[in-house]
Amino acid sequence: MKHIQTVEGLLLLHSITQSIIESEDFDSALEITLQKICESTGWIYGESWMPSADGTRLEYGKAWFSNNKKVERFKKESKDFNFLPETGLPGRVWSSKKPEWINDVTINGNFPRRQFAVDAGLKTAIGIPIIDKNNVIAVIVFITSEILEKDEQTIEFISNIALQLGVFFNHKKTKDLLRKSESEVRAILDNIPDIFYRTSKDGKLLIVSGAVKKILDYEPYELIGKQLADLYVDPHGRSKFLKKLEENGGRISNYEALLKRKDGSEMWISTNSQFYYNETGNIDGVEGIGRDITELKKLEEMLLRMQKLEAIGLLAGGIAHDFNNLLTAIIGNIGLSKMYLQPDNKIFDWLTTAEKACGQAKELSSRLITFSKGGLPIKNIISMPDLIREAISELLNGTNILCECNFQDDLYSAKIDKMQIKQVIRNVIINAKEAMSNGGNLEINANNITITKKDNLPLKEGSYIKLSIEDNGKGIEGENLAKIFDPYFTTKAMGSEKGSGLGLSICHSIIKKHDGLITVDSKA
Repeated sequence: MKHIQTVEGLLLLHSITQSIIESEDFDSALEITLQKICESTGWIYGESWMPSADGTRLEYGKAWFSNNKKVERFKKESKDFNFLPETGLPGRVWSSKKPEWINDVTINGNFPRRQFAVDAGLKTAIGIPIIDKNNVIAVIVFITSEILEKDEQTIEFISNIALQLGVFFNHKKTKDLLRKSESEVRAILDNIPDIFYRTSKDGKLLIVSGAVKKILDYEPYELIGKQLADLYVDPHGRSKFLKKLEENGGRISNYEALLKRKDGSEMWISTNSQFYYNETGNIDGVEGIGRDITELKKLEEMLLRMQKLEAIGLLAGGIAHDFNNLLTAIIGNIGLSKMYLQPDNKIFDWLTTAEKACGQAKELSSRLITFSKGGLPIKNIISMPDLIREAISELLNGTNILCECNFQDDLYSAKIDKMQIKQVIRNVIINAKEAMSNGGNLEINANNITITKKDNLPLKEGSYIKLSIEDNGKGIEGENLAKIFDPYFTTKAMGSEKGSGLGLSICHSIIKKHDGLITVDSKA
């Protein structure tokens, strides 16, 4: 057995401590410690004993032995042992939480493996507890083939190493718990449909949950370290948000902001956010949860538009009815007046012009009635492809617009008012035609679809025909897009052909009366 000198012991202690620190886990640290102590001090066998999961007994752990067949057999037999408190060397050290030295295990009355030790030629043994927060987390035992007197220096040396193992265990346990906690938190955050985020005081993103991929199309790692302000559509959006947050005492709910997706498209996000603080009570940054409300905003706008259309429709319907009565009287009187004049009379010509103007006014009045009441559709079973082709031929023949139609083979027939739906198709195609004054491509698709609650649309559940009309014209400016179904809104000069601003409003009214939905999407 090698006696450890003070300087040599310090160097060895440093070497073993360094190996412990570099270990991946406690078992690895334990294994290399057993090996280094045995190789450096002359112990021919080292083993560890760990409390069982229920804490009632010690179970065999890691071990190291010199190249000795008899000692190898002792190790093999030891694997089948368990030690209760106060039983055997490991059990006594476990209970006392103190080191114990046995000069000769072959004559010790409380060494259950005594016969195996005799067979292996083992004599002196030492047991040392590894303690963390007053709990024995392991007992290490070293045995040699020599009979040695108790050596306090050796006990102190191994106890110091055991102390380092205890510190390492606590550090690793804390680190593992932290890692596990972080992993669990990450798993929770990545499985919620909303974005969790945390920024530094200067606005850099520190944490972003997985939902950001679905909502903004960024991988979380792409945003870490980036300025959150760069995601706002409004260049001053972030500063406005922070001002509102301060005004609300550091916490804000349902704050709506328009953010940019990776492809440049825009998304409405509603956030519940707050300042978070460091241990000194100073603001460290902002954290919160953001939810995609883009579809909700669209539905709100749609509902508002429908309410506005209904209100205007009631007014327009009443005015149109009275207007029609007045026009009927005017047209009737013009007709009577013309009866008393010769066709070559100038006044006859003036009255004819007035009569035509009244006719146009009456047509406008009819449009107002259609807008206000939807004209109460007279529905019949109609083939949509035939109706669409009919509208196309009337409007696009002789133009430099190429139209491509794609209809599902088993497309449903529709119970509709043929003239009203044809008017809708015509109005949309006219708008597309005007957007492609120099020619272009028009694509019309019709497919069967099924609407469910999951679609989150203001429609009853059931089967529908989805008709999409897409052109490659100049598009609609963003500020106009939200107004195109508003009555009297037009970008064309009043008095020009189809310049009354009622075309798409009438489309909206007709489709609503058919229990359908009309939407628009455009990139100017």
